Amino acid sequence: MSDERQTIRLEQLGAGRADQLARIAEAGLIDQGRVFLLSLEPIRAEMGPRWAVREELVWDTMLRTLTRQMPPPDIFLRIDDVTVLAAVASVDAYEGRVRCAEALSSTLTFFLGRSAREDLQLSRVSSLEGGLIRSDPIDPHAPPPAAAASRPAPSGSPKTPDGWTPPLGGRRFSAPFLSERLGSVAMALEVTPVWRLDHELVSAYAVRRRLSQRIECLTDADRYQVAHRTLDHILPILDQYRREGGAFALVAPCPFSVLASNRDRQALLGRIAEYLDIMRRTVLLEVDGFGSGAPMGLVSHTAAMLRPFFRALTANVRDAAECATAVGEFAFNGIAIEAGAMSDHRLALLIRSARRRTPNVMVHDPAASDDWLRDCGVSHVTRRLAAAAGDVRPDLSVPAPVQASPARRAGG
Repeated sequence: MSDERQTIRLEQLGAGRADQLARIAEAGLIDQGRVFLLSLEPIRAEMGPRWAVREELVWDTMLRTLTRQMPPPDIFLRIDDVTVLAAVASVDAYEGRVRCAEALSSTLTFFLGRSAREDLQLSRVSSLEGGLIRSDPIDPHAPPPAAAASRPAPSGSPKTPDGWTPPLGGRRFSAPFLSERLGSVAMALEVTPVWRLDHELVSAYAVRRRLSQRIECLTDADRYQVAHRTLDHILPILDQYRREGGAFALVAPCPFSVLASNRDRQALLGRIAEYLDIMRRTVLLEVDGFGSGAPMGLVSHTAAMLRPFFRALTANVRDAAECATAVGEFAFNGIAIEAGAMSDHRLALLIRSARRRTPNVMVHDPAASDDWLRDCGVSHVTRRLAAAAGDVRPDLSVPAPVQASPARRAGG
């Protein structure tokens, strides 16, 4: 492994990848030491002339390994012929280094046919500016910084969500709204942990919406109310993310009909303008309520309009028709399935359908065990919070309807 500082020029990267790199830098992951470069140069050197023939096979193996090791919110990008960049957001810098080393070592060992310990070329990105990636080599086998870990955290350092006051997970909010057709509609919001099944740890938190009416039974105007009442409670959480130095991803739901309407989408985005930095760093937008007839072109167009404002986009589906709509144009980073009272057989079919397009499959409120879900290929799971007396935050009044956009008032 070379001890020299490395510099890579980004002249050949397309606009999409350059934008992703800029967002990684904005999220502070470089400053936190959680962005790494992994090199496949030892394989290219070993193969010699055969590299041109086997290059795509090597890359396919590498990317598949990274997909297993680092599902969203982690990101990895192919930078050049032999270099992949991995930005690790789900765990700390040391654990991120370990996962990158494991993924790289596995690929090297497979293609080199020997222990790859001496072939690992892993570096930590130190800066991203002026069209250059600068990085410093690191020892993939160095022990964790025990001395630093044993020191008390300085005041002002980021707290874990469990250390917030109150803790992030387990919160409940009542958020009713007034429907012109149905009258008062009860809605509650819960903040629940998202468990990553392969490592059995909490990798994010999800705002889960509980409605007294099925989302597909609501009018577009009702869904507009749902979106804004939900945002009423998400924005204070984002304020706390800023105060506490929160880095964990937050999954936030929003109805597709609101996001697909240009006027309604702009009204919603206008409310989050001052939170754009934290949104890009932490919020995974979960789009739901597609129904069975959402135009395919509209789905991909809507996703493209939203992608610059959020860390990632996932699609929430309840049946095979919605799943087909969500995966049809590769518009989302992952699929979330509302399990509810779904039978194991039906759930397994939906998981299989989602897995054809993405390895990032989350299941909400399943009755099945984690082991069964893991065997089916599920990457993440949330479970409904147990009811607790006095645990609902006060907000019991039904507000006047949110002022609809001109298009919504006109029935557009």
